[in-house]
Amino acid sequence: MLPPHDKGIIQRVMQANEIERVSFEDGVQRGRVVFMEDEIDTAFVEAVLKQATRGVRDLSVIYTPLHGVGATAVLPVLQGAGFQNVRLFGPQADPDGDFPNVPGHVANPENPAVMTGAIDEARSQFDDVVMASDPDCDRLGAAAAIDGVSGSEWKAFTGNQLGALLTDWVLKKRRDQEKLRSADTVVTTLVTSGLIRCIGEKYGVNVIDWLQVGFKWIGRTIDDIGAENFVFGCEESHGYLAGTHVRDKDASVAALLLAELAADLKSHGKTLH
Repeated sequence: MLPPHDKGIIQRVMQANEIERVSFEDGVQRGRVVFMEDEIDTAFVEAVLKQATRGVRDLSVIYTPLHGVGATAVLPVLQGAGFQNVRLFGPQADPDGDFPNVPGHVANPENPAVMTGAIDEARSQFDDVVMASDPDCDRLGAAAAIDGVSGSEWKAFTGNQLGALLTDWVLKKRRDQEKLRSADTVVTTLVTSGLIRCIGEKYGVNVIDWLQVGFKWIGRTIDDIGAENFVFGCEESHGYLAGTHVRDKDASVAALLLAELAADLKSHGKTLH
């Protein structure tokens, strides 16, 4: 919520003297309850898949929603983009607000420990990448083998590392497709790595990197600069966005981009590290 609307909402709340209550059934009959059905999921997946690019799809992924709702978004996106070897990590698959199978019961993809079980399974099954989204599926964490040698050590990525990798991938693909323009803009916050600016300048695009912490400021900047000029946004706390289907970070599109990059690197005998 952005100014001045944040203060306006607070003022309206403070002015409320009573809270009206109606039954759920009455709300439905009066049109105050609107059901969101499968068509919303379909439209969302289609919007995310507009960010997909052509390339190899030979990649084995194990994905964990950390007991959140991400499986309904990340899996259809990856499969829709052609990644068929994607497996859900069973112990953390079911939505559960107590996060029983997450270390410390805190489902934060910034913490590498939440992916320990998935990494162990990935190593035993010779997977290429582990991905994890937070409970509401707007942030993405990931881990991969240090190299392609069997038995290699696995290591998780920081938010800044993923941000740099994805920024470079998005801009590289635009350049390869001859779509890169000087008006293209990468947007990030002032606490995010300065490497984002270096990458953007290498490709000759605009970089806005002085925003306050919080993806809402990136969302507002999309409207300020024009959606047609926005190509990627990121913040160090594992939030990423390509496309303008939302004005917030989105783990689904981040997973798509990361899978594309990992598959491309694998085809050249490399890992994400």
